[in-house]
Amino acid sequence: MTPWLKGLLLHIPHLCLAHPQHSEVTVAHPHCRVNMPTASLVERRAPLTASLPPAPDVDPLTPAQWATLLAIADAFVPALEPTATTGVTATVATESAPSNTTLLVPAADYSSALSALEARDTPRDLAISFLSERASHIDGFKPLLARIFAFYLPVTARDKLTGVLNLLE
Repeated sequence: MTPWLKGLLLHIPHLCLAHPQHSEVTVAHPHCRVNMPTASLVERRAPLTASLPPAPDVDPLTPAQWATLLAIADAFVPALEPTATTGVTATVATESAPSNTTLLVPAADYSSALSALEARDTPRDLAISFLSERASHIDGFKPLLARIFAFYLPVTARDKLTGVLNLLE
């Protein structure tokens, strides 16, 4: 440490870093002006949660555009269910899920995924719920997309995306 930096640090009123003994529990040195526990110099706090901006006043998409966008999201994050026979991959229609949102996977793969989640101390019912989740059924997914479309997406990009959603309708 250069002499001028050491001299500067000796005159800081709250903490003198120039002396190795100040890494102890208390700060006390004849050259320093304070005598306080170092723990009080930096107070640890839990991170604050940031609230989301309010939802847009006007829906940025039409109901048909929402249906198309959420169908695309469900294609990328489908619900997973095990097949009764191994090796069959298909879609299935159930009472709670349209035919394009549930992906049947081989029972061995499903069991492997379930075991991997349980190995991370995930309760079995929560792991099964996670594997059967679809993007469009996640609470807050649609409002989050609405905020992105209304507040954060440039107008030209939003117009192009809504045009594509109209074409896919």
